[in-house]
This record gives sequence, structure tokens and C-alpha cells, in this order.
Amino acid sequence: MEIEIHHQPIHFDLYGIAQKVTEHSYAVTGRKMMDRLWNEIKLHSYPHKGINIWAYLPDQIMMTAVEMKTPLQHLNGLEFKYVEFTKYAYYKHIGSYSLISEAYTQMAQELDSRGIQHHIPMVEIYGHWQPDETKLVTELIWQIE
Repeated sequence: MEIEIHHQPIHFDLYGIAQKVTEHSYAVTGRKMMDRLWNEIKLHSYPHKGINIWAYLPDQIMMTAVEMKTPLQHLNGLEFKYVEFTKYAYYKHIGSYSLISEAYTQMAQELDSRGIQHHIPMVEIYGHWQPDETKLVTELIWQIE
């Protein structure tokens, strides 16, 4: 597993739907939230960048979001969250979305073996959809100490 360690801060200005996740049902909850997010985006014709981002935040809060081309003046059903990483681990997962959980497990094991502490926030940046699941790209970003 090729994990990159980055020491320069990055941040995301996220607009989306956030809620607490129960019973670790992140995938099911996330898909439902994505439907609500895209309904709001289409309803209000928001000028978005077109990339889906899932953020995992303290207290089991998950956010499905996008970045906008320009800041929104009126949120109309969306929430805004600024998510910053001061130092982070980065991994580019290529393959089925169903294997992302396994990638996180391997990522955690690798970071643990290097003695690197990791914790939320975590962000998944989804590349553009394509029918060949073996070519799907998801960038994983995890706050580290």
C-alpha cells in the first residue's frame, strides 16, 4: 500500500447534508444523503465542481458534499462545513467502492506499523463514475499526528 504523508495543510469548503450515523451504517446512510444532496443541488441550480466528497467528522457525524465554484450566499437546505487537515495521510484507492472499507483497514494497519496516530476527520473524494468498477478512483485523506 502506497500511503503518502503530507505535512502541508489542506482544507475543503464543503456544502452538503450532514447527520449522525448509527450502527456504523455509513454506506447506506451516505447513499441516502447523496440523493438528498443532489436533489437540492438540482432544485437550486448550484454551481458545483461536480465531485462527490464524503467527510467523517467527530461524534459519528458524516457529511456528503460537494465544493462549489463560488461560495453560496443562501444554503437553502444545505449545510456548510470547513474541514481542515494540518497533517494527513493520503491513499489513492482504485477499484470498487465496496472495497474502500478494506482499504481503510489496510491504511490503519500501515500507519500503526509506522507509529503514526490517525483520527478523524477523514475525507473520501470520489472520482467520476464509470461502469468498470476496477477503474473507479477514490482519494482517501486521514488526519494524522
